[in-house]
Amino acid sequence: MRTKKIYFTICLFLLLNSMGALADQFTASHYSAVIQGSCIYAKSWDNAEGCTPMGIYQMSEKDGFAVVPFMISEEVVYSNGGGAFIGDDFYCVWKQEDKTLGFSLSQVIRWNLKTGERNNLGICDDNLAATPAGTAVDPQTGQVYGIFWDSKDKSSRELGIVDYPNKTRTTIATIDKALYGLCIDKAGQMYAIDGDGNLVKVDKANGDISVVGPTGIKPKYMQAAVVDTYTNKMYWNAITSKETWLCEVDLSTGATTKLTQLTDENEFSVLRVLPPAAADKAPAQVTNLKAEFADANTTGTISFTMPTETFDSTPLTNELTYQVSNADGKLLEATASPGEQVSQQITAAQGEQTFTVVAINDEGNSPAEAIQQYVGYDTPKAPAEVKLSIDETGEATLSWQASTEGIHGGYVDTQHLTYSIFRQPEEEKIVSGVTATQWTETLERGYASAYKYGVTADNHGLESEAAISNSAVYGDGLVIPWSCTFDDASSLDLFTVIDANNDGHTWRWTKYHDGAAYYIYSKTNDADDWLLSPPLALEANKSYIVKFDNEVLKAKYPEKMELRYGQGLNTETYEVVMPVTTFTNDEYTTNTFTIRPQQEGDYHLAFHIVSDANEGSMSIDNLVIDYDPAAGVQDITSTISNNHHPMFDLGGRQVNSKILRTGIYIRDGKKVVVAK
Repeated sequence: MRTKKIYFTICLFLLLNSMGALADQFTASHYSAVIQGSCIYAKSWDNAEGCTPMGIYQMSEKDGFAVVPFMISEEVVYSNGGGAFIGDDFYCVWKQEDKTLGFSLSQVIRWNLKTGERNNLGICDDNLAATPAGTAVDPQTGQVYGIFWDSKDKSSRELGIVDYPNKTRTTIATIDKALYGLCIDKAGQMYAIDGDGNLVKVDKANGDISVVGPTGIKPKYMQAAVVDTYTNKMYWNAITSKETWLCEVDLSTGATTKLTQLTDENEFSVLRVLPPAAADKAPAQVTNLKAEFADANTTGTISFTMPTETFDSTPLTNELTYQVSNADGKLLEATASPGEQVSQQITAAQGEQTFTVVAINDEGNSPAEAIQQYVGYDTPKAPAEVKLSIDETGEATLSWQASTEGIHGGYVDTQHLTYSIFRQPEEEKIVSGVTATQWTETLERGYASAYKYGVTADNHGLESEAAISNSAVYGDGLVIPWSCTFDDASSLDLFTVIDANNDGHTWRWTKYHDGAAYYIYSKTNDADDWLLSPPLALEANKSYIVKFDNEVLKAKYPEKMELRYGQGLNTETYEVVMPVTTFTNDEYTTNTFTIRPQQEGDYHLAFHIVSDANEGSMSIDNLVIDYDPAAGVQDITSTISNNHHPMFDLGGRQVNSKILRTGIYIRDGKKVVVAK
């Protein structure tokens, strides 16, 4: 059995119940086998983040035996010690062991497949854990046979009968060879696959083994098998050192037919085949099922063709009853002749509907045929291409593409669709009932802030999820000193990212290193990407210290970057602070530079990455700009004389910003050092 670190999560899938009677012989041409099993490994789980979706999976003959989830639990249902389907419950042994420490612990789990309720029945003896042969339910008696380890030491194999509810088992005989895929046919004969790949018979009374014939497949790891008691076909989850298959095995010869390759390497420890969906002489299923509802109407038409044969292909001659139902109950019942095309009007509530149709005669119901249809107004999909721009006057313009489809494929009244606008991240609704796909507002000017909006679509009271715009910055330059540690994704909202080569590989935020600005390489394009800081209020002829930390992915993947600064968003006019430099440091290194603008104004620091294609990544963190303490502050009246930004001394008293002595002051919550 293959093992890996296991994580668990909840993901409860639709529970389907297939019912019917067991027949003595296989006769129904309309029969399609449905196999369910407890899956304990799949290759795709190796890379699963935070979850391992173990549980019950299903394979249907009519769907080519594709493996699909049936029920997955948030709690441990890891049947690496075998198990059995008994009524509505699945019982299994979960075995935990550490060979290095000599630790071993086995527990019995019961999982109800109707309610999803899972119970840990407690610790059991290690001899309840099955070998890779697994277990099998005898259809004659209902007893659960298995080949078990004698103890946690696994010194010998024993054929026995297990009682999972009471956590006990008996021993019938010692088995002296490795077996796989234990199963029992409808007559009570036990079969398995031996280590050489032979189909063998196992005597339930004494454990004697006799070879039937070669399968051509040499098994490895835990693997399950089951005999369909309706057709007497044996299905085997055959696993070798290289491949995984679902196979059919001829019980008389051992000859094996590969039905489908399980490319995800699904490893099942227990399998069962669901009973047939109808009695032999009950009608076959209806065909050509359709449901049609025009626009938002909740009254529509359901149509189908009545069957012409019974489940076992006997021609039908007498009139049949049919029923149409949904989750609310029976919608329609009437009669029709075999082969008749039926078209009837039905009414259903607004929402997602599953309409089920069965044909009925004196022998019972046909297999159910179902169709899903959304009825009435649908919740619209979120608007697309939500874009925000803010001009120099503070006019914010928001535009988007109209919603045209429902999330369930239902009806959206595009002629009367309205939109609501929300300010982000507060999710404060600004306006609703907007009929156009563009909206504007004028922003109040203050210090530079990041603006972002959400737009929802409303289809007669059904509101879409919000589509979030890009972030745009508007306002006056931020006060120095200023810093950014990129602690969360919102840190970049105040920055402007320019993907100059439009290749989709550009600056973004990363959670690694406790947050950083991050560029990831393109395999085909050289980098040409800018990261501009928010506007920073700088004074003329003042010196400022700029510091930042950076690192590359690996030294063998060098990155090239320059640093500039300037006003506006035209980076071609920016002054070079650090010329293009090649970095190979794979740990954070601090870089320090001095800038001295000649004019007062709002400036951007601009990181321009120009690395060659197919290199690695660049991370930037701990960006700081502050006054150069060596240069002092000679003249601050140009930036602190505005009465809208009062200053206070360290005692909390407001001071006249036009006549300041040397010292430390507070303005807008920031420290200001005055030196004369």
